[in-house]
Amino acid sequence: MAKYKTPGIYVEESPFLDSINSIPITAVFIGYTEKHQNLKDENLFHIPTKVSSIQEFESYFGFPQKENNLEITDESTPVSEKISVRFNGSQSLHNLYYSIQSFFDQGKSSCEIISIGNYKNLGESLVLEDFLLGLEILNSNSGNILIAVPENQNLADDHFYLLQQNLLDFCRQNLAFTVLDLPKTSAKKFIKTIESYRVNLQSSSLSFGAAFFPNLVTANAYSYEDEALKIKKNNQEYFLASLKDSDPELCKKYKDYLRQFYVSLPPSAAIVGAFLQSDKLRGIWHAPANIALHKIIKPEISLTSADQELLNVDPLSGKSINAVRNFSEQGILIWGSRTLNGNDTEWRYIPTRRFFSAVQIDIQAYLNEYAVNGDSATVCANISNMVEIYLHNYFNQGAFPGATPTDSYIVNCGLGKTMTLKDVEEGNVILSVLLAPVRSQEFIIMMFLQKSTP
Repeated sequence: MAKYKTPGIYVEESPFLDSINSIPITAVFIGYTEKHQNLKDENLFHIPTKVSSIQEFESYFGFPQKENNLEITDESTPVSEKISVRFNGSQSLHNLYYSIQSFFDQGKSSCEIISIGNYKNLGESLVLEDFLLGLEILNSNSGNILIAVPENQNLADDHFYLLQQNLLDFCRQNLAFTVLDLPKTSAKKFIKTIESYRVNLQSSSLSFGAAFFPNLVTANAYSYEDEALKIKKNNQEYFLASLKDSDPELCKKYKDYLRQFYVSLPPSAAIVGAFLQSDKLRGIWHAPANIALHKIIKPEISLTSADQELLNVDPLSGKSINAVRNFSEQGILIWGSRTLNGNDTEWRYIPTRRFFSAVQIDIQAYLNEYAVNGDSATVCANISNMVEIYLHNYFNQGAFPGATPTDSYIVNCGLGKTMTLKDVEEGNVILSVLLAPVRSQEFIIMMFLQKSTP
């Protein structure tokens, strides 16, 4: 068999197909849910389940965990109103419901949910093994997958990084892509958090993921228990539920304030939603940058241009972090499109990695259904023709910067091109596809091996 330095993709034989279809992108979220049961009372634990709206999510997986430690302080006087809301105690670590809400806020779409169990009690830790078992479920799924795990941010530090490393490795092995969040931080500490993240996240699969920062204040409110929500006023304490009958007008006023105490979330779910909208409108090969996020009040931390430069490029670690920024006339924008492998000349950009993987997945799926038998020259010609038609469709859509098809892709298959006489005798069909997704005539190679049927 001809030798190549680039690792190959090896696929099995199967029946003939006469075209190559693009496999749809599937967004997948892994996390804890209130329940995991469909309308037929079937258990959905560890079963990837498609949902197309927040209402459908609610019917299968329930609602957010209610907060028990929200507190209202009312320091109003006869001449001025001063009411504030804060957490005073443990906050729920479960943010998947709110994250899915934010995902759907970005536009009409669908995603798959992998429930890894019911909510933990307030104050109880999340379990790394639960997430890893959920990730294992995806090993049986083939296709173009975009993964996010918003609750990752609420794991203990060492488990936070272990999960991200596992996500990146999974994506490399399965040609998937993951959108990652950084640890929680503050405006005063975020530079140290960035430095620590770049040191502690160790992976050989960095181009298969991208990190986004900071957390986002959404337009959605927290769910809470009236009976547990404490009011502090005039040196007295009582619960919101007690006002329902005694002072319904004041109760309504407090609830209005609670509706404006907005949920803060890691950005990954909103980013994934924006990715899918960009893919749909412009194509996977377009940078998902300069895109406005919907139903986001503001980033938790306001980043300057200098901050953004610090995030975008790091000469030492190479780990680029994409900013989400607030622009007064444009809204909340995704302001960056780099993978975590930001110093790599081939794989520094998100659309390059995702487009290249999508092409690999589509061609591999086609070859998996192609029965190789008969004359190898005819087989190679048929395969090459189908791949060229498939790539030319992308060329016509503007997926390549090259002015001509030959500037954009090269397909080779056959004796003297990709195969030796020994390959022909052993029934091996070897296909090479070279793509120039970033600059004209600067090609990246992918290899496929197809075994002949007996």
